[in-house]
Amino acid sequence: TTDSIVQSLHHNIYRAFDYRDESDIYDALEQSVSGDLLENLYIDIRNGLRMREQGGAVSRVKSVEMLEANREEAVDVPRGMEPWQVVDYVCRWNVEGVVEHWGHIHTQVNQYRARFTVAALPESGWRITDLEILDESREKFQTGLRDFR
Repeated sequence: TTDSIVQSLHHNIYRAFDYRDESDIYDALEQSVSGDLLENLYIDIRNGLRMREQGGAVSRVKSVEMLEANREEAVDVPRGMEPWQVVDYVCRWNVEGVVEHWGHIHTQVNQYRARFTVAALPESGWRITDLEILDESREKFQTGLRDFR
């Protein structure tokens, strides 16, 4: 079903950032995202993982939790594609990021709500082709000491 497809594509977006090398991250993202969205999403997520309060340190994604994913009729079906090939989803999810430095651990949870367009592309299969952030909020920011035991 497209429900499981969109959840898998969404999950893969954040797992791409488990790689260290920029070209590997980009290549992994390309397995889930297509078109102009690919470069824009790469930049947006990379910037979003920077914790401004901590001098620009880059956090690692600890977890991604999909809270809801609601399928809707596609707002715009590209020329040459059938309606079944394009689906919109409005999703809400949490991203927990962690950065550790100087013996401190900073945890941040952000919640997002966005509209995704997912399309079955002839050349590459199902990909997220458009994304519109509808809402973004910080749910938690916590600082703790690292356990050196």
